[in-house]
Amino acid sequence: MQYNSYNAYENHSAIMSTPKIEFTDLDNYYYNFSFWMYRDDGYISNADRIEVYFNSASNLESDNTLLGTINRSTGLDPVVNSTGWYQYIYDIPISSPGYGYIIFKAVSAYGNRMFLDSFSLNKEQ
Repeated sequence: MQYNSYNAYENHSAIMSTPKIEFTDLDNYYYNFSFWMYRDDGYISNADRIEVYFNSASNLESDNTLLGTINRSTGLDPVVNSTGWYQYIYDIPISSPGYGYIIFKAVSAYGNRMFLDSFSLNKEQ
């Protein structure tokens, strides 16, 4: 996935949602998901970011849970030492069987493009 922050006005955003995910057997398992994000040191103070949410709907209009925020810039939270691809893993906050969506919101700060890749849903014991 790519979001071209440089060609978007500051604070403009776009979202991407997974298809509906079914969560079962929560007595024996928990769920998490992972993805990779490219972090760079261009426009180091521009806070282009990805916000990661979990929601019962495929949008951000209803009650949702912010799982984390990752800035594109290597010098902003979470700080990393060098340009490159980094993996991020989030536990999915679900306590009873049901459905949900993982939603990525890209927010422009008029910096470089943001790239996400290799999304994975994991069922762990």
